[in-house]
Amino acid sequence: MKKFKIKHSIIILFFIFVSISNAQIIYETLNNPVYSFLERMAVKKLIDLNLSVKPYSKKEIAVVLKKLRKNINALNRVEKEELFWYLKRYGLEINGKPSKKLGEFGYSTSSALFRAFPIAGYEISTVGPAKGYSKWIGARFEGSVNKLSLFFEYLDTGEFGDNVDVNKKLTPETGHFYKTAPNGIEFSDVKGGIIYDFGYGSLSLKKNYVNWGSGKFGKLFLSSKAASFPHVEFKLNPLPWLSISYIHGWLNSMVLDSSRFYYSYQGNIQPFLVETFINKYIAANYISFKPKDWLTFSVGNSFIYSGDLRPEMFIPVMYYKVMDHNTGRGDVNDGNGMIFFDLNVNYFKNINLYGSLLIDVLEIRPLLKGEFYKSWFGITTGARLIDLGFENLDLFLEYSMLNPWIYENKYITTNYKHLGYVLGHWIGNNADLLSFRLNYKFIANLDLSLKGEIFRKGGAEDIYYAYIERKKLPFLFGNNRREFSIEFSAVYYPLHNLYVKGKYRYSSIHDDEEARTPDFLLGEKNSFILSVSYGLP
Repeated sequence: MKKFKIKHSIIILFFIFVSISNAQIIYETLNNPVYSFLERMAVKKLIDLNLSVKPYSKKEIAVVLKKLRKNINALNRVEKEELFWYLKRYGLEINGKPSKKLGEFGYSTSSALFRAFPIAGYEISTVGPAKGYSKWIGARFEGSVNKLSLFFEYLDTGEFGDNVDVNKKLTPETGHFYKTAPNGIEFSDVKGGIIYDFGYGSLSLKKNYVNWGSGKFGKLFLSSKAASFPHVEFKLNPLPWLSISYIHGWLNSMVLDSSRFYYSYQGNIQPFLVETFINKYIAANYISFKPKDWLTFSVGNSFIYSGDLRPEMFIPVMYYKVMDHNTGRGDVNDGNGMIFFDLNVNYFKNINLYGSLLIDVLEIRPLLKGEFYKSWFGITTGARLIDLGFENLDLFLEYSMLNPWIYENKYITTNYKHLGYVLGHWIGNNADLLSFRLNYKFIANLDLSLKGEIFRKGGAEDIYYAYIERKKLPFLFGNNRREFSIEFSAVYYPLHNLYVKGKYRYSSIHDDEEARTPDFLLGEKNSFILSVSYGLP
């Protein structure tokens, strides 16, 4: 694994320190446990959050933590401990006090903030007789001055052993562009951005993850399955009941564009061919309405296109697919559009009901004739119940179903993927997933959970049958993959930036399609994981 260069870190640290020096919009990493705490508080109607748009900014987190501090008598013992824990964690954003966390440097003035900390971790794992280990190292820097914020995070990871899932196609883990290494793989995850806060919204240029949708075990619209991609983001909150999110991103099609190949140096001893990929982009918006304090309804659409940049795709509030026809393109180099809807209901205290609908293709006339296979859609529906039976025991139930062809397109350059990984739900098309999870806490810095899943996935067919022959294919057609799993995990946080995690998992996986599932995962397996990490989450 290539080493993290200390001198490069010093240069970056110096640049950020002299360029920006209280907290504005810096986004919290999505795997931070503060999300679970804030979601619980929202379901208990103690704070107001949009549960379907993430990540949250540290500014937003600080605001709701201060609100909870004023309403502390509504919390039970463990929740109070958690609140005090996070008030200390976000002390720099809340009251400007420099961080005293081990290994972390923090500084703030009345108009500026700076924080830096290292990231490092190690994990050992077994899946049946197969064994392996992972290690990661990196750093994060973040800061703001007045209305401008910057952040940068670098993480270099290596996975080695007999139990490395190289492609990560059938797991919620993020799929990265990797390089092979002796007995394993190596990859990097780089995030960063510059953000301008204009009070009732923000404008940013980032390379970061964006999650849209209410799913807890997978998100239909935008998820962290594919690696982060560079994008322009515009957020607007003009009214208490209205919020708008928009992105325009640059994706990797992984399709070579031979018309732009060239030789490095013509006429030298040994010129080599320089290859390039076909350009690929995404434009998407997500508009949330909150007519009641217990109801949030969201609607949006996405559009994948390739080739030249299209200026109309930079309009935040737009139905993008119709622009193919409105600009005279018709079927000439047209794009791949989708529409999505999300409903989040919190009418009863401690009960949250939610659902998401993604429409890829909708043909009304065939639908009225009962030809449902000509429409491509996906759904997620779920519920979370807080303090089930007794305090701090929470239950999550969720079901997702994606019918054949969804996320695909007649052009390989405009499928709903980045680096070959789906931008939406990790299970992909022609699949469904039934999940449950029990979470329990008896002290603030220890998370206990029990999770079970039933995951089914069908086969795939040539895209010809989706667009030309319009072949009728039943749900879960083709070679089937069936997976049942149940796992228990415990995560302990002795310090704010340090965690120790242990997990046991039983799985039973059967796959009729050869080579789709790594051999070490097939059959009945008992898996164990033990990891320690500083800086993540």
